[in-house]
Amino acid sequence: MDSKFLRVNDTSIDWESRDSHFFFNIRHPQFNQWQELVKHLPFFPGCLYLFTSSYKKIAILPKESFLISARAVNQHLRCTEKDRWLVVLPFTHTGGLSILARSFCGSYSSFKGPEIWNPKTFLDVLKEKKMTLCSLVPAQVYDLVKNRLSAPPTLRAVVVGGGALSPSLYTKARELKWPLLPSYGLTELCSQVATASLSSLENSFFPELKILPHTQLKVKKGTLHIQSKALLKGYFDLEKKKFWDPKSSEGWFDTGDIGKVEGENLTVKGRKDNQIKILGELTDLTELSHQLESLVFDLTLTDQFILIPVSNERKGWDLQIVTTSFNEQDILKVIRKFNKTVAPFQRVKTVYSVEKLPETDILKPSLDQIKKQIRLKYTNSV
Repeated sequence: MDSKFLRVNDTSIDWESRDSHFFFNIRHPQFNQWQELVKHLPFFPGCLYLFTSSYKKIAILPKESFLISARAVNQHLRCTEKDRWLVVLPFTHTGGLSILARSFCGSYSSFKGPEIWNPKTFLDVLKEKKMTLCSLVPAQVYDLVKNRLSAPPTLRAVVVGGGALSPSLYTKARELKWPLLPSYGLTELCSQVATASLSSLENSFFPELKILPHTQLKVKKGTLHIQSKALLKGYFDLEKKKFWDPKSSEGWFDTGDIGKVEGENLTVKGRKDNQIKILGELTDLTELSHQLESLVFDLTLTDQFILIPVSNERKGWDLQIVTTSFNEQDILKVIRKFNKTVAPFQRVKTVYSVEKLPETDILKPSLDQIKKQIRLKYTNSV
């Protein structure tokens, strides 16, 4: 099939046409290679092509899948023509593109925010444009809380995806009047799988996630499986240079995430590969990362601290911390407090300091890039 009709980073999407689009980050070091790659991709009409987070696969997503997802989300959020979506997530990610699809389905207006994330600029735009809805990732919520910025009254809901939102961060953001709706989503499903309900904003406790009506879920062999008309067509594998469809013959997709389905509610524990064994003991990296985040907030520190797993021949895995702090007293406070709250085999002894934590285009720490940095920038062993 011919790929010459792929439009590159063109956001003027005709959702009803057979045109196809390929989106990738122009600031990524591999940008030039990806421009060349466009010439060799198989062409599927009426699809959007997006990299998965590993950059080893390209998800090929039918426009109709985006529209199915958009209708479900619009219904869940009770959108009306009076709503105004602010887009602050990139169009290289379903978080940005899905808002265009939602606006198309519901005749809502949307406005693209600044390309470079800045929490204060974001708040100014929300106020100036009287925006009612937006989507954020946990790192952006973190920045709003860190800067003690309060939500404007016109904003009625903020869908938070792109990673697990910790209960402590949720609580702090709600105290600043941010109407957060935690969600669980996938690139492969063109956005959300399950999202907190609007009624959850009537309470202050961390909400349950409601499974959206276009999706069926089941747990099989320990991981969540999804069946939906909004699923991807398939992947293009960059290493094998071939297209393949990961769905089963019955149309189920294995997410690789651990979770529990109870009626219309979904609880997600995180990636299966975030469950590691240290000295034979199972450790949940997502849960420990949330503990670390919470104590950094409690200590009112402004630097970033993240937990990384490092392979260890004797223990299986070892936990280490990477921080943007070079203040030895602050680092010692964090390590000592963290080590008091975890099991002995989970304690951290090694800390690395870096000037800046490399991030993906949706502001997640890039562990591969971080590990390359810390080989050269060893700072502390406590």
